[in-house]
Amino acid sequence: MLRSISTRCLRFRGLHTTNALRIDPKTVEEVRIPVPWGHIAGKWWGSREGTPVILAIHGWQDNAGSWDPVCERIPDEYSVLAVDLPGNGLSSHFPPFVSYTFLETPAILKRIVNYLNRGKIHLLGHSGGSAVCFMYACTFPEDVISYCGIDYLVYCYQKESARVTALSKNLDTAINLALRDPRKAKRYSWEEARDKWVAATKGSLTPLTAEILMQRGVSKLPDGRVVFSRDNRVKSADLNQLKVDQVTDMVRNYEASTCLLRAKDSMYFYSRGIKNFPGILDILKNQCRHYEYHDLEGNHHIHMDKADEVSEIYVSFLNQVKRLN
Repeated sequence: MLRSISTRCLRFRGLHTTNALRIDPKTVEEVRIPVPWGHIAGKWWGSREGTPVILAIHGWQDNAGSWDPVCERIPDEYSVLAVDLPGNGLSSHFPPFVSYTFLETPAILKRIVNYLNRGKIHLLGHSGGSAVCFMYACTFPEDVISYCGIDYLVYCYQKESARVTALSKNLDTAINLALRDPRKAKRYSWEEARDKWVAATKGSLTPLTAEILMQRGVSKLPDGRVVFSRDNRVKSADLNQLKVDQVTDMVRNYEASTCLLRAKDSMYFYSRGIKNFPGILDILKNQCRHYEYHDLEGNHHIHMDKADEVSEIYVSFLNQVKRLN
């Protein structure tokens, strides 16, 4: 049950923490990590003394609230930092005319890892956030102990022709989104915004899980209505995708212990990167010190809907990794 707590302010390793709602008996703090364009916001769950840190990355257009159901169930001894990627949740938006791209996001993670200065980390990702975590583990293998990816692994393409065909349309869309005036954003009642978010995910979110994301994903206006607070530019299609041969070269560096979870009622796990690069799973099995794959009943936001099952699998995985290291 959510409950308010007395006001207090903490400072931990330079992280600026603010008042937050606590979920009994868990401990969670709001944090702000300074970056040149503002800050990266996040929620720090569990022990701040715990190492290594679990860095949790949400999916496309979601926010750190995506991890609330799982983090509520992870033992308090674990230290989990769930962040809002730039342009989402409570994090600062990128400066004007700076694009949000898949290849930029691992650099965001590197900034966070460097700022924390806590040694090697565990990575936990959902959807697009899972792909970012995987790419980070390929790029900076020395930083990563383990990676758990939920219902996505990597996006890559085979044919240049299809990408070229879509390029002009995607560029036009990106420019038009960047020119939108946020002061003229459409206003909704709470219920309208919730239903719109559910519909946008084609039912992957439920009204309950959508409202969890809305705690960080909408801004309340004086008249009681709300506007979506994410940067319009995050909605545009990513123009910086990788070819299969590029991913093949990058994955040679990969060595993190790996746990993959696929939602059976979702199309995302096999629909893009793995469809174009089916051999990648065998590569991971052969290179990882420890490898797990789980098929679970449920839809794309399975970590929110089936948090008991997902958290049980994840904690078991972490314990196995700990025994191996």
